[in-house]
Amino acid sequence: MSKRILVISPSLTVGGLQKAALEMALMLRDSGFDVGMGLLFKHKRFFDLPGDIPCFEPLQEATGTWARMKQMRNLAREAVTQFDADVVVVYGRYYSAWVAWALRGVDVKLVVSDRNSPLFVLPLWQRIWIRWTYWVNAPVLALAQTEAALVHQEQYFGSKWLGIFPFRRKTRVVLFPNLLDALKPAEAVDREKIVLAVGRVTDPLKGMDWLLEVRNLVANTEWKWVVGGGTAEENPVLWKQIQALNLTDKITFLGKVKDLDSWYKKAGIFIMTSKSEGFPNALAEAMQHGMPCVAYDFIGGAKDLIANEKVGVLVEYGDHAACAAAMEALMNDEEKRLALGLAASESVQCLVRKNRINEVQILFGEL
Repeated sequence: MSKRILVISPSLTVGGLQKAALEMALMLRDSGFDVGMGLLFKHKRFFDLPGDIPCFEPLQEATGTWARMKQMRNLAREAVTQFDADVVVVYGRYYSAWVAWALRGVDVKLVVSDRNSPLFVLPLWQRIWIRWTYWVNAPVLALAQTEAALVHQEQYFGSKWLGIFPFRRKTRVVLFPNLLDALKPAEAVDREKIVLAVGRVTDPLKGMDWLLEVRNLVANTEWKWVVGGGTAEENPVLWKQIQALNLTDKITFLGKVKDLDSWYKKAGIFIMTSKSEGFPNALAEAMQHGMPCVAYDFIGGAKDLIANEKVGVLVEYGDHAACAAAMEALMNDEEKRLALGLAASESVQCLVRKNRINEVQILFGEL
């Protein structure tokens, strides 16, 4: 009998965490496990879930903090029972703890995947509550998406609560980068003089304010700059900065884009000005599409993906002048853009789902 694994995500709305959870469900299915998916909230879906993966979600959205907490607890327990899960994989620091609390005393193996940046800090009461929850019901496995996250989580699960109490169960921490879907066959598209950035404009860690600073320093006017992930008007502070720098006609915000593939295929350079990431999904996707990429050396995945000047360009964190200079250099060097793009595409093939089946079969088969 195949092991039954339930993957739990807060939702399937737009977001890197949600996409990572979906990719994990698909990966486990492709690896021969029986897979179900639990969604803690009734939100409008941005990502599509295949019909062969049963889904468990609330009938309607709860309103109010306590109602939402109760909904999360009930959904987790009911989904595990209905699906008869052997293993539960939960995405998100806060949501993992809620599911761990809901499943205390339930005969199921818990796997957590934080997916937040190591710099992301929850309120103190939540940190204390999560620590207590994991002391009561520690996961058997924690999936760290980057080298920085691996170090952080090994320290966390290896330490003692209040400096006195070790976790009741030893949690194994392993490095498990986010998965990439295999590219669909497509006709070759000539790359245009477009600089592409992708990220939620309302998230300060995505560094959209830094992107504007870099754009303001780049003198080249032949290249069009576009941003996928929301509109400038969604972030009043960002909108004011655009007006102050007189960039209204110099950068285009596409809104939430479901088909980013077409932009990855035609844009000439990808830029990521994030201040920190859980895992830089957009950077990995751009590299997979053969885009030459420029990124700050932020905590949370940049170094994991980019060997500087070999498969992309890493810039010192927060050095906008250096980033602008790197962009100008790439804009003026078509040969280098092509070479970096080809090297980038090759370097991330190890993240593609079909190339990681054996790894996943071993990792989850041992649980």
